[in-house]
Amino acid sequence: MAGDISRLTWTVRALALASALTLVVAGVEGSALRRQRGEVQRLIDERARVVSGQHEVWARVAAPEFARAIAALHDYYVDDTGLRRPKGLFLNDGDIDADAIARWVLGVYAPARAAGQSHDVAVGAMLEALHDSPEYKAAHPAIR
Repeated sequence: MAGDISRLTWTVRALALASALTLVVAGVEGSALRRQRGEVQRLIDERARVVSGQHEVWARVAAPEFARAIAALHDYYVDDTGLRRPKGLFLNDGDIDADAIARWVLGVYAPARAAGQSHDVAVGAMLEALHDSPEYKAAHPAIR
C-alpha cells in the first residue's frame, strides 16, 4: 500500500509540474499575443493616417491640375515622340480611352501629387512611366 501511495504521489507531482509548465507557456504566449495585437493595431492606425493623408492631399489638388495632366497625356498620345495616336486619348470608335486616364493619371500622376511632388514633376513621372510601357515600345520598335 505504501508503494501505491508513493507512485500516486509522484503521479500527482508530475501532473502538477506539467500543469505549472502549461500555465507558464500559456502566460508567455498570451503576452506575445498581446504584443502582436498592439503591433497590428499600430499598423492599422498608421495605414489609416497614410490613407487619410493621401485623401487630404488629393482633395487639395485642384480639378484644373487634373485637367492639365489629362491634356498633357492626350498631347503625348498624339505626339510623334509619344504614342503617335492621331486621336490621342480618343479611341477609333470615338470613345475616350478611360483605361489610359485611369492607368496614367490616377495610377501615376495622382500618387505623385499625393506624395507632395509639383504638378510638373508629377506629369514628368507620368510620361516617364508611359515611356517605359509596352504600348510605347510598340509605337517605337527601334527603341528597345
